[in-house]
Amino acid sequence: MHGRHGCGLGGKQMRRTETVEITEGRDAGKKYQITEMSAEAAEWWAFRALQAVASSNVDLNLQAPMRELAVQGIKALAGVTPDMARPLLDEMMSCVQILVPATQKPRPLMDGDIEDVKTRFMLRKAVMELHLGFSTGGEEQI
Repeated sequence: MHGRHGCGLGGKQMRRTETVEITEGRDAGKKYQITEMSAEAAEWWAFRALQAVASSNVDLNLQAPMRELAVQGIKALAGVTPDMARPLLDEMMSCVQILVPATQKPRPLMDGDIEDVKTRFMLRKAVMELHLGFSTGGEEQI
């Protein structure tokens, strides 16, 4: 189980995808494709994220509705150590590919494909929403 993380499409099952078009800033006009993780990879990611949040002594309201708990969890990631957060954040971004303008075909992100930090936040939010099946709400920063 530990070797299969990220958003690869191994096997015959199609993962849900979503296209995000950036409308402002230095990335305006760029399109990115978000692809969901396998259920196994998403569960493992969530388990590690919860462990990281729990070890950071961030107080989560575990009685809250799922939507509210998800928003709390995303915000709580800001309270974990960089060593714990980096692999989780990197794995989250492995779900994102850029749609090459000339062909509109997706390819893995390369340095320079995202020029605005705000774009990264928007893409992380889109990754979470695709996996959770609902909007985490407004323009909240991840």
